[in-house]
Amino acid sequence: MEKEEYQVYSPLATVVTLRRIWTEGGTLHKFYDDELLGTIGTETLESQVKSGIEKQAGNDEGPMGSLLRTLSSA
Repeated sequence: MEKEEYQVYSPLATVVTLRRIWTEGGTLHKFYDDELLGTIGTETLESQVKSGIEKQAGNDEGPMGSLLRTLSSA
């Protein structure tokens, strides 16, 4: 059924594939190897906040300084 849906470019093909994965408990891949596939580096909320603070600290005026200066000179 899955193969037939993909052959006719049916939008339900993905649904059929997901149903098969959920019921069988896996994909069609014969093996899983993170080293072969590669890993994706992730970023935590903590590291994102830290990066944002460091960027703002590098700007002496802060995030609103240049906007306030622009408005006050107008």
